[in-house]
Amino acid sequence: MKIRFGFNPILSLLPKMSFTVTLLIPWPPYKYPKVGLPGLNSQVYYYKQSDNEGIDIVEEYCVKSGPLITNRIGSWNQSQGLRIAEPNINERRADLKGVRLVNGLMPWRVFNTLRTGNGTILESIGPIPDIFNYLSTKLNFTYELVQPKDKKWGSLDLDGKTWNGLVKELMENRIDITTSGLTQTLDRHKAVDFSLPLAVNYATLIGPVNRGQATQFWVYLDIFPIEIWICVAVMTAMNALGFLAMENTRTNNFHRPQDSENFNMFNSLSVCILELLQIGYNVIIASASSKVLFLVMSLFGYLIFTYYTCDLTARMTSGPPKSTVRSFQDVLDNDYHVIVMGATSNEELLANSDEGSAMHSVYYNRMRGTESAFVNTTAVGLKRILTEEKTLYYSLSFTVLGLSDFEALDIAERVKSYNGWAFKKGSELTSFFNYHLLRMDENGLLRKIFHVSLGGRSVNLLRTTYFWFSEMELHGGGGVRGRRSPLFGL
Repeated sequence: MKIRFGFNPILSLLPKMSFTVTLLIPWPPYKYPKVGLPGLNSQVYYYKQSDNEGIDIVEEYCVKSGPLITNRIGSWNQSQGLRIAEPNINERRADLKGVRLVNGLMPWRVFNTLRTGNGTILESIGPIPDIFNYLSTKLNFTYELVQPKDKKWGSLDLDGKTWNGLVKELMENRIDITTSGLTQTLDRHKAVDFSLPLAVNYATLIGPVNRGQATQFWVYLDIFPIEIWICVAVMTAMNALGFLAMENTRTNNFHRPQDSENFNMFNSLSVCILELLQIGYNVIIASASSKVLFLVMSLFGYLIFTYYTCDLTARMTSGPPKSTVRSFQDVLDNDYHVIVMGATSNEELLANSDEGSAMHSVYYNRMRGTESAFVNTTAVGLKRILTEEKTLYYSLSFTVLGLSDFEALDIAERVKSYNGWAFKKGSELTSFFNYHLLRMDENGLLRKIFHVSLGGRSVNLLRTTYFWFSEMELHGGGGVRGRRSPLFGL
């Protein structure tokens, strides 16, 4: 218990205190203007004489410098000691008395879909708005939904000092909170406060799913690399020459006696093709050397046929091949184009990548200063990677959630990303909302809301020492697959 003595402290009361007190002063508070206007997290309490020869403990607080809220929270007398009805400050002050909060929003796929009209937000749809709506009813506050003027999430401008987007709105007191799932970064932590993470996913490259290749002619040639096909062609030509040589000996006959034409090079190549297709062909071979040569040639044809059919079957049953891009070095080597949404944590990750790395080279040598490398919305980015050849979109992995035409690539530089609500630096709302989010998680309400809002997909939330999280592991065509991890799973 931390005690900073105010005026005339009651020494007999202090040892029995079960809650944190920073200042205890006599009633009425207007006698002590130096105390200042108490905020939502204020731990300044007052005492006054009660009717039963005891003392009443009173607290005063306000939200957003609004009207003072006065609560009698307990009492003390000589016989019964100190009695506090609700020791937890966040539970005692759970009624915000209808205060109006301004919530700044940007579209957050699946979790926070915005319906706009006439330049204003008409409705916010998804599990995150559902959570906020529940808290609005439970904590008795109203809210206004707004978008940042520049329609940006929030990043440092080129001068490295000025912020834009949602972060700027928070810093300049134009909004009280953003529930858009702002990604936590080191620079943003210096500018604003974050709630406990509500979602954890990965920043990675997004590419189109390769569809329809199995119906194209070239899939039958893609079974083997070009080098293998060259070897097959050379061996087939050598086999044909070998068959032609054996035919010209007296003891071998590749044509029946009744055949009128002579056995020529065309016939020899035909025999090779019949071998590759495992089709029978009657020949007469008398010499031992020719038999050995024919056996070797036939075995070659059999092996080629077997490997080809096995690989073709595997290709047909396993679907299109996965992307060959496994790192930003592959992006450089194969001359891919990378695009990103500007003024986001994703651009910040690219800009702050290790100097000399492939990721750093892609951003500073190919993207920065190129207008076409940046998009304003996720929808535009996804459309471009579908319509533009060898183009990838750097974004969070949950971007592909529910979209079967896209896949999140499992690249080496994949970065774990924590998303949560954000508040102004030092805001009294941060710890207050964190407490009630944790209570919702303990009661199973977060799990229920996510389950209903995401169309029945199950959500498992596992507790860690200090935090409650829900993490998404995304796969291929946008499906969600449950996975247990040391932190959490969805």
